[in-house]
Amino acid sequence: MDSTRKPPLETAVPDADAAGLRQFADAIDEAFWLADCGSGRLLHANPACELLWGRPAAIMFHDIPSFLATVHPEDVPRVEEWLAAGWNGLSGEYRIQRPDGTVRWVRSRTFPFQEADGRVQRCAALSRDITEARQLEAQSKQMSRALEQTADAVMITDRDGVIEYVNAAFEDVTGYAKAEVIGRSPDLLRSGFQDASFYSQLWQALLNGLPFSDVFINRRKDGELYYEEKTITPVRDEQGNITHFVSTGKDITRRLLAQQRLHRVLHYDAMTGLANRILFTDRLGQALLQARRLGLAIGVLHVGFDLAGLFGEELGRVTEERFQGLLAQHLREVVAEGDTVARLGRGEFAILHKHAAHLPATEPMARRIMLEFAQPLRLDGYELFLTPAIGISLFPGDGEETEDLLRKAEIAMGQARERGEQYHFYRGDSPAGGHRING
Repeated sequence: MDSTRKPPLETAVPDADAAGLRQFADAIDEAFWLADCGSGRLLHANPACELLWGRPAAIMFHDIPSFLATVHPEDVPRVEEWLAAGWNGLSGEYRIQRPDGTVRWVRSRTFPFQEADGRVQRCAALSRDITEARQLEAQSKQMSRALEQTADAVMITDRDGVIEYVNAAFEDVTGYAKAEVIGRSPDLLRSGFQDASFYSQLWQALLNGLPFSDVFINRRKDGELYYEEKTITPVRDEQGNITHFVSTGKDITRRLLAQQRLHRVLHYDAMTGLANRILFTDRLGQALLQARRLGLAIGVLHVGFDLAGLFGEELGRVTEERFQGLLAQHLREVVAEGDTVARLGRGEFAILHKHAAHLPATEPMARRIMLEFAQPLRLDGYELFLTPAIGISLFPGDGEETEDLLRKAEIAMGQARERGEQYHFYRGDSPAGGHRING
């Protein structure tokens, strides 16, 4: 071996600069290699290069085919085109395969070493491992596609509540285009139907790092109100600081309207619009809970109208239904605020009278009902005279449960009717408790 032969790097640059170049190349974090442009033979590679490729540089850069053998098969054609195009300031991204089978993404940039006579015989390259960056980019694109394709309306704001991103579903739900909302506050969706305390609770939760979920009453661009079931979640950085808020929401307007319609069908009488037995029983149960807790009293009035034989072929079924609606209207006019009127059946109604602390407190209600129906009812030119019979049960005293109080009020109504009384307080089999208002 010729002991006077210089190491490969020194042949690429003047002697005075060779040591400095080697020292610089070996110190940087990027992979650096120097090769003969024609043959591809390696002249020098720094430790970072061997670390990135996972193999000795002398094997990897023996010639161009040996270098291409380290490139992922799918990327070889692109790298071949890159090398064939020359080495003057080219850059590109490609995958390499390490001996252990792992695949890494690499970004390489080449630059020529020009000889004193102007010829370019040697070229260098700097390469960086960009695997994590590519993975983050892929995840970001995947997340972006997922956000764009999700049916939920998504909005991302910074910590100050300035909108930075909305997806396509947000545009569909609100009617706002992305360009109209980016840089603005979500306040543009506020309807005014939720007060300051609602938003105060929202921000208190978010700034404490807690998610906030509720139904928002928002307003679309065209002014239409809509209900949005929304969750807002704080996003933290590596130091644990809140940097953004992500909200996802569903437009539940149709669902709520359907629920409201179903609730009305289940809890209200279709003929009169009054509460039905189900809703009346529920409200009576709630009133009993409150009465037990606060020591209050409750009166249940069963109001019965004898409609048998009143409507024949001349008036017909439609008129009877309208007439029962008229009865309901008159009953509404005499009950106290907060009381409930329900239709239980044909000509049968119930009234929940709260805070009836003793008998005289319920009695004025019964008297008002009797006086309300002392005058004839007029419908479509007909005058109909009806005198109701009213039965009354009281809590406490006549029962503790809803069905018990309803049953005893109905019994009392029957007793009033049998005895020719206008209203009757439940007293079991006792004849006491009947009352008549003399004209």
